[in-house]
Amino acid sequence: RLRDPVLSCLNSLEARPSWLRDFDGVRRKLQDTRYEHWRRWGLLGALFPARFPVPEPAPVPVVDRGALFDRLSEWWDDDAVRSDVTADYESRTWPEWLRRSGDISDGLQAGSEDHWLALLVLGACRSIGRTQDNQHRTFLEWVNDHGWWNLFMAPDDAGAWMRMLREWQDSASSELPYAQWMSLFPAIYQLSRYRERYTRLLRSAGQRRESEYDITRLFAPGVDPALTFAGTHFIAPPAPLNMGRHWVLRELVRLNVVDGAHLYPDCWMPSEQVLSFLYRFGLRRPDDAMSNPQKARAISDFMASELGTATPNLRRAFDIPIRHVASNPDLCRRLGLEQ
Repeated sequence: RLRDPVLSCLNSLEARPSWLRDFDGVRRKLQDTRYEHWRRWGLLGALFPARFPVPEPAPVPVVDRGALFDRLSEWWDDDAVRSDVTADYESRTWPEWLRRSGDISDGLQAGSEDHWLALLVLGACRSIGRTQDNQHRTFLEWVNDHGWWNLFMAPDDAGAWMRMLREWQDSASSELPYAQWMSLFPAIYQLSRYRERYTRLLRSAGQRRESEYDITRLFAPGVDPALTFAGTHFIAPPAPLNMGRHWVLRELVRLNVVDGAHLYPDCWMPSEQVLSFLYRFGLRRPDDAMSNPQKARAISDFMASELGTATPNLRRAFDIPIRHVASNPDLCRRLGLEQ
């Protein structure tokens, strides 16, 4: 209680009483008290500031943002680079049996039930935090290897779905495999049950007028005023995708299944990796309370200002090249982006 009044009466170190000029003596006296450690050192710091020099803050690296995006665009404009990065991305993201059966874009454009359900399930998997693309892919491959993918394609047999769940639980010895992904079981069932309706909704997204489009309503047709008189073949419960809405939409635009400049802002995946990387180069970090669509549009607006275009999309790949650069330190160094 006396600390502040005492300090306010002190002038220079030389003007203090001799007992108050001795650092070691004061430190020992304070150790004899019952003050908390932080209080003792706080008082010592106030009495003897020269003993506790404040380090100069490290200078913040100055990043040439214009050069960054020039180098990024030049690197991504290389056909060979795009081909290699895209092939690597798809091999880590999409199940092997769907890639083996032909081009992913061809499967979606042809209305392949396998490809569309995989698209939706992979989107739902994006709601699982701290995971990688390859983990979602291996989950689907694990399901397929166990013969359960065909069951995922047949939502009308509810009894078979429950038998599969029992089989998964009974087969576990020490721990349940893919427990986080199997927690999506109700979401996967819903996506399977309403797959055809979600497919219709998504394929029509590019044909909507911009004033009628909203990504949240696109995946929740029951509250979409544009579908009031569209008939029951569009009615479905809100798709349980969350962050995955942006991933699904980006894949459809990237693979030329749907198109429309009004969709582009929502095709930027607002993942922490992308936000943190762009934050280093001038992106104003969105508030945590912002929704994912708001974060995606913040990224889109930032990229629009840096790339000098109203519809930034990096050749319809959106955040894919940014994520690739951010996860490759050697490439960051080659592009001069390390800090």
